[in-house]
Amino acid sequence: MGYTKDDVEWHGEYMRPNRPAVNVKVYKFPSVEDVKGLWPDCDDNTAENALQFALEQAQQIFWEDVTDCVEDIFGKGVTVRQEGRSGGWLVVEGLPRFEKWNAVDLAKWRKFENSIKREIEDRSRLENVLEAIESNEWYKAGAERYNFYDKKEGGHGCIADDKEAAVKAGFGHLLK
Repeated sequence: MGYTKDDVEWHGEYMRPNRPAVNVKVYKFPSVEDVKGLWPDCDDNTAENALQFALEQAQQIFWEDVTDCVEDIFGKGVTVRQEGRSGGWLVVEGLPRFEKWNAVDLAKWRKFENSIKREIEDRSRLENVLEAIESNEWYKAGAERYNFYDKKEGGHGCIADDKEAAVKAGFGHLLK
């Protein structure tokens, strides 16, 4: 049997009504071993930080992009919000009353839900996570989420490289 109204998931928080929702929790994400496989000199702590930064970046971009997706599929006036203890539910507001949904409304919902799930899967894919880690140089000891900055004299600097240079110059104790 095809997709039906019974397949639509719902979420509501305390004192809020249930609304159509998509579970956006990430259940499969690359591991410390995956990071260390590409950067063998990377220690466990640095690899964990790199993965956390990559996850935070993926979440930030996802929530920025989801607004366009909901508008493209449902039109103006429909909004999304993040709910749940860990923000693992994408709740949609501004849709017609569920009881009045017809086949077109249900098809739009399914298209939206599939698009969201594909986006999460894509952002969690090993090669995409490793690419984010590499491009931001989060595999380096001392890396920070926003690892690059503009130098006064022009060009860019990398915080992780600056910290490494400070340690080599004997100023590592000042970094703590």
